[in-house]
Formats: sequence, structure tokens, C-alpha cells
Amino acid sequence: MKSAFDPNFPIRPRSFPFFYGWWILIASSIGIIASIPGQTMGFSVFTEILSEKLQLNASVLSTSYLVGTIAGGVFLPAVGKLFDEIGARKLGSIVCVVMGIGLLYLSQVDRTAQFLQNLLTFIPASWIGFLIITIGFFWLRFTGQGALTMTSRSMLGKWFNRHRGLAISVSGVVVSFSFSLAPAVLDKLNQIFSWRMTWGGLGVAMMTVVLLFVWLFFRDNPEECELRMDGAKEDERVKEEKNKDIIIHREFTRAEALRTHSFWIFNLSIALHSFAITGFTFHILDIARDIGIERSLMLRAFVPSSVIGIVISLIGGVVNPFVRLKYILAIFPIGGILFTIGPIWHLESMLWLLIVGLGISGGVFGLLIGLVWPRFFGRKHLGAISGVNMSTNVYASALAPLIFSLCRDLTGHYHLIFVSLLVCYALVLATCFFADNPQRKLASD
Repeated sequence: MKSAFDPNFPIRPRSFPFFYGWWILIASSIGIIASIPGQTMGFSVFTEILSEKLQLNASVLSTSYLVGTIAGGVFLPAVGKLFDEIGARKLGSIVCVVMGIGLLYLSQVDRTAQFLQNLLTFIPASWIGFLIITIGFFWLRFTGQGALTMTSRSMLGKWFNRHRGLAISVSGVVVSFSFSLAPAVLDKLNQIFSWRMTWGGLGVAMMTVVLLFVWLFFRDNPEECELRMDGAKEDERVKEEKNKDIIIHREFTRAEALRTHSFWIFNLSIALHSFAITGFTFHILDIARDIGIERSLMLRAFVPSSVIGIVISLIGGVVNPFVRLKYILAIFPIGGILFTIGPIWHLESMLWLLIVGLGISGGVFGLLIGLVWPRFFGRKHLGAISGVNMSTNVYASALAPLIFSLCRDLTGHYHLIFVSLLVCYALVLATCFFADNPQRKLASD
């Protein structure tokens, strides 16, 4: 009798009429979309509700978000190693159950806080509310933004080599569009069903529909399914590559990858985007008021920026087999600079600069985060290496809301944070050309 997690049960990938990696592309995209409740996009429409229900102001809620998210990030390198050991299918199934329980917990967060307040009358209500929501933030950030996203993205990276960039960019189209719609859809669900039923329903869906999908279609790598990357046939000659960046000469361990300066340039650049987009999204309505953009216009800005991001990602996916990744990375800070200069100088075209800047930086981010680690360091320890990057992203996104809040509290506006981001993007532009693929050096040795 076959194991429930046998690669050929209940579906045999090799029997598909097309290369199963293209189905993995769909599965990976849906896995990342399912993580939305644990992403800032998924939380943003609940923050005012949480403040009201738990009687916590914006700074306290941001601090709770910081503590919970950082706590989740601590465990992600270990989850990355677990991904390498048990594979995407098993880990993804476990995460779906744990994340579903977390969503059910959040649907009762106010009642839980009230129960503990009645039981522990000697503890201030604000302390209890802070603890309760911090646990919720930890739970969803660890499972959603962290484990499920990393599992889905790393799985896709294992199924392709030459077509990896194209696969990631196509996935990015679906994911980017879904993420851009998430705040409006979740807000509508809150209005129709209430915030409690929305979170509760998402929790049940995670533990049933999404869990079944992950178990049915997730597969860790093509070799376990008697296939090859990119769908290559056994009798096909390996085409000689002109671009040395996509030839793997050595499988790097996590420790070896962390000793390369290229890892840190890409890692910190990717984390910068996580910081900027999280802080911006978390405080988006307050930022809109601060810089003089109408609330509805700011919320709708995500849609055109996602369209720009999709175009950038698709172009990058097509051309990346022929260019070095450090040149693609150089496009990222250009978008970031456009994103910051409007609010800094209050330009009339500020909204469009925000839209174009977010679109460019987001499109490059979505492409590089899935492309750089397997190309630079191989697939064998991909989970452990990408786990460090995911942990760094989580830390960056955890710090962002609080730093944005402190900037607003201390100066009365967000001007200083946009100036600081401009400096960081300029540093990325200055250093990205030194981020060479370590595989190239091995080729010349």
C-alpha cells in the first residue's frame, strides 16, 4: 500500500500530458495566494478593527506586530531546513493546518482577551490585549508570510532551471494581481459577513480546501517523480549555455552561502522592499492623509502598480536567461527612488510616481526572490538558504510599522522615513554591481 505522501499517489506527475512543472507553477501560485491572510495585505483591513476591539492605539498595535513578527522570523531558518528534509508536500500540509488554527484563534481574539481580563483582574486590560494579539501576529506571520510562502516559492524553484525566471514571472502575474485585490476583497467580506466570520471562514478553508489542494498537487522536485528540470528528456543533449550564471557547478550549504557578499547584497535589497511595502501598506490611510492623497485613490493605486509590476516581471522572466542577475537587481532601486521622491518633495505627480515606483520595485522583487537562490547556490540546500532570506524579510517587515509610527509620532509626518528610504535605495544602486554569481568563479577555477 502506498504512503499518503508517495510522489505518485494519488496522482502520478509523469502521466500528465505536459511537463508537471507547469502545474507546479499553478500550485505554487495558489499556495502563495493562500498566504494572504498572513501578509500585510491581508492584515491591513483588520488593523482599525483590532485597535477598537482590544483598545490599543496604533503605536501599541505596531509594537505588537513587531514582536509577533520577529518571533515568527526566528523559527524560519529551522523551517527552511525542515523543507530540505521532508519536502514541500509534507511541510505545506502541516502549515495549512497550523495556519487555519491561527485564523480561528484570531476570529475570537476579542472574546479571548475579555475572558482573560475577567479571570486575571489584577493585570491591566491593555497588557492582556497586547499579549493576545501578539500571539495572533506571530501565528499568522510565521505560517503565512513565512512558512507557506517559502515552501511554495522554493518548490517552484526546484522544478526549473533555464525556464525558472519565466515560471516565476508568470506566477508573479497571478500573485501580484491577487495581492492587489486582497484589501478590497477582504474589506468587502468584512462588511458582508463581519470580521469574525471572515477570519473564521478563512481558517476553515485553510484546513479543508487549501490542505486538500496542497496534498494533491504539491511535489518537492522532479527527480522524485521520475522527471527532469524543465521537462528535459533523457535522450536530449544538454544545450551548452552561453550565460554562465545559470550553470550550477556546486551545491552551496547555508553556511557557505552566508559567507558570500553576493548573498547579503541580494538578501538586504530584497528585505528593503519588504520593509518599505509593509510600512507603507500598514499605515496607508494615514500616509494618504499626510501627503494629501484621497483615501480611495490611494487604495486603488495598488491595481495599476501591480499591472506595471506584472509587465516588469514578465520582461525579466523572458530576458533573465541571457543576462546577469545583478543587472536586473539594478532596476529595483530605480523603482524605489521613484516611490520616495514624490512624498519627499510633494510633487504634483506624486500618486503616479508612487504607482510606477511600487510597480517597478515590486516586479523585480517578485522575480528575484524566487530566482537568485537556486541560481547562485543550487537546489540541495535551497530551503535552508531561502529560509534565512525569508527570516530577514520577516524581520524587516516586522520593524517597518513601528518605525513608520515612531517617525510620525516624533516629527508629525512621514517625511523622514521617505528620505531614509531614498538613501537606502541609493546604496543598493551603488552596491548591486558587485553582486556576482559565485558559480561563475567556480567555472573559471
